[in-house]
Amino acid sequence: MSLNEKMTGLANKLREKTGVSNKISIVDMTKLLDNLKWGKENLLKGSNNQFKYISLSGWGQISSATNNQKLDISKYPVGTSFTYSLTVINKDNNNIALELSLNKADGTRMYQFNSNSQIVGRSNNAVNLTTTIVKKDNAVSLNAYIIGVGDSGNGSQIGISNERLYVGTEPGIWTPNSADKVGEGG
Repeated sequence: MSLNEKMTGLANKLREKTGVSNKISIVDMTKLLDNLKWGKENLLKGSNNQFKYISLSGWGQISSATNNQKLDISKYPVGTSFTYSLTVINKDNNNIALELSLNKADGTRMYQFNSNSQIVGRSNNAVNLTTTIVKKDNAVSLNAYIIGVGDSGNGSQIGISNERLYVGTEPGIWTPNSADKVGEGG
């Protein structure tokens, strides 16, 4: 195998893990690697890199696939960015996207939320989705959702893997939360 073939293979793996779908230059690849910031912790407990299948609710929303509702972000200062990413296979007739919302101390949802991820229609292909939100005002927690966009779905399964939430604006690559590692945490 030539050096060019080896580098192309590594670049393809990097694109797969980070959700970058287009070809990237060596300079851009280096920036992407620098932005991965090895050692960052996936804030989602219970996520993994194997597909699990869930269904949209009757009102077109799924709480984070790992059921991590109201993730504590109280220790982070206002202005901190959080990026939620996953790989999805949408077998439902409803288009889907990602959404993050901020919550006040009393548990009520703030109006600052986003759903600016790519919209994915029904497909058998795996697609990487990412969305970012910035902590505002008195937010103390956030929720991650997969939302239905448009008409009611048909109740078919949505496959989810590589679910992760990182501090910052880069989707990074999936890693287990330290509490999920064998012999670590609770």
